[in-house]
Amino acid sequence: MVPQFFRDAGYPVFTIKDEYGRRNVEDEEWLHDAGTRGWVVVAKDSRIRRRPKELSAVVKARARVVCVVPGDMGKAEEVACLRDNLSAIQSWWEKPGPWILAVRRDGVEELSLASDPAAE
Repeated sequence: MVPQFFRDAGYPVFTIKDEYGRRNVEDEEWLHDAGTRGWVVVAKDSRIRRRPKELSAVVKARARVVCVVPGDMGKAEEVACLRDNLSAIQSWWEKPGPWILAVRRDGVEELSLASDPAAE
């Protein structure tokens, strides 16, 4: 549902399955690849910034990441959250990375790239 939402909004969409098929790919690999290709990542896992290898991939590849939180939303709820916040998300779309946004029901917030959760 989320990929189709962005396709319907006119964005090119590439999923992990599209790019890597069925092979198991580590998060830091696809985050790095998406960042170096200039793609905006849409994910459900804002803990990316707390995992050193994933955070390093985001920073090194200057990735731009949009995280729908909380990650336990259903698909329809995720789409509604993204739709309700699309203009705020779009205002970030062209900004150079690295950055990670949290998209919540009540708005959008830039998350710290500090690897120490206590620094947040």
